[in-house]
Amino acid sequence: MPPSVAGYTWEISDSPYPSQFLSGTREFGAENPCLLIDQYSGKRPAVLNKEFFERGKIQFGLYPSALLDSNLANQVHAVANGGKVNDGFESLLRFLTEKRWDFSLYFYYVEHFCKARTHDDFVNNAVARTRALLALHSMDESEFLNSGRVVPNPEAVQHYLDGSGVFDLDEAASRRVEEFCSLHSRRDTLNRIEAIEVALIRMFLLRRIEMPKATPLKQHEAFLTFLERDLGAILARESHLALHYFYDQAGSLLGIQPNTPIDRALATITSTTWDMYFLRMPELFFSGSPTEMCLSFIATQEKQLGRLARLFSVESIIGTPEGDLLPVIGYAMHELPNEAKSSPPPVRPPHRGRKTVPVGLRDAMVNELRRVLPK
Repeated sequence: MPPSVAGYTWEISDSPYPSQFLSGTREFGAENPCLLIDQYSGKRPAVLNKEFFERGKIQFGLYPSALLDSNLANQVHAVANGGKVNDGFESLLRFLTEKRWDFSLYFYYVEHFCKARTHDDFVNNAVARTRALLALHSMDESEFLNSGRVVPNPEAVQHYLDGSGVFDLDEAASRRVEEFCSLHSRRDTLNRIEAIEVALIRMFLLRRIEMPKATPLKQHEAFLTFLERDLGAILARESHLALHYFYDQAGSLLGIQPNTPIDRALATITSTTWDMYFLRMPELFFSGSPTEMCLSFIATQEKQLGRLARLFSVESIIGTPEGDLLPVIGYAMHELPNEAKSSPPPVRPPHRGRKTVPVGLRDAMVNELRRVLPK
């Protein structure tokens, strides 16, 4: 990568270091399994930055964190308040506790912040779940591992209170949610969500409506042209999902047919959009000059999200001098026919693209869906 583009690079697939945290995606529980997804192929990321090239080595702390999806945020609230939880989450929580992993509600914050009907709805729900999270973070770990009961460890509770300058965990939870609201841009997230939605809608229209008799490779070529010309951004994961979709190898990941009612189609697109966004979230925690870095792994009980995650791996992450992060994504090709493997789509260089979706593009795409799908 030219110096004008790359300020630093995190090598992942070519890293010589095995991960000390996960050697691959793990499944917990039997009746309601929970996945802890490893997008790093069992590797520990290694950073190549100015300090590394000047000194020949770089040292920094690295700790693992599980990014919980929104359904698991509800499980956190249940277990902290004496309610029942399913076997998958209970097994996952035991693993996180034994291994002393961090676990975070950050994705829940982002999703609920964008979807909540009012700001008060978001704050009330987020504070309740954050209070539960802090209760788990400060619980007596030995008691939990022995009995499954969540009881406070007074020293751990006091540590949280001293660090936040508050009097109890309720106030600490409120302070954390307030800080999220002050720092997070709802518009930035919705811009990314709109881009993914537009790509998914275009995927369906090309396959089922506009070019149903064209070859999958022709459909894929048209899809990439749309991303580059009309959307103004090459979306790596969506580009690969499209190849599976055009070869009818995507299963239920975008299960829309020409006879699917419009409301169900839009709900399916919304669900898949947030799954695709969630897969990107661990990349946000990478930086160019870390003194301590959080390596995030997605935790979910959503089978569709697990299926999506198996299609991709993160090969490397390029940080630009302007502050952009450009992930290089590896693709799973084993489920595709030999035709696709022998004639893969052309590789585009990392593309920073537009910061926003062109005005009116999403509305136009949704209107086209409404025109071709039944009510």
